[in-house]
Amino acid sequence: MPKPPQAPFACGMLVSSMNPITIFTDPEQVAEMKASDIQVLMNYIYANPSMKNGGETWTPICIPGISENFILHIYIRYFTVNFGIVIVCTDHNSFYDCKEQAEEIFQAILDKDKEKERTETKSVQHTIIKGASIPRANLQDSS
Repeated sequence: MPKPPQAPFACGMLVSSMNPITIFTDPEQVAEMKASDIQVLMNYIYANPSMKNGGETWTPICIPGISENFILHIYIRYFTVNFGIVIVCTDHNSFYDCKEQAEEIFQAILDKDKEKERTETKSVQHTIIKGASIPRANLQDSS
């Protein structure tokens, strides 16, 4: 029986400025991202400041801790100055797949943030303080 094709996404991370926020991997391709792998990626981005200017970058890279057998490709996109996504791929033709995934992840984060704001606003609007009384002003005629 033929083996099903692997997903092109090996691993990646959400980053804040130059710090990883969260790391995700495809366990069939990468058991874990080692600190040295993360350091290679972050140093590569740091050495190329144009990668953080709000555009998209698609570039080949060798990350020995992930794959010594072939060149990987990384998709880098900073949505804001301090928030971006890095996706490591095994397929050099996956640029548009990475772009789509990055946009979906970013949109999911925005949607979750909006939902949190709505929930917090709703809970503030419906807060009732039991036993509270409003002091009445003394409206005596001063004439």
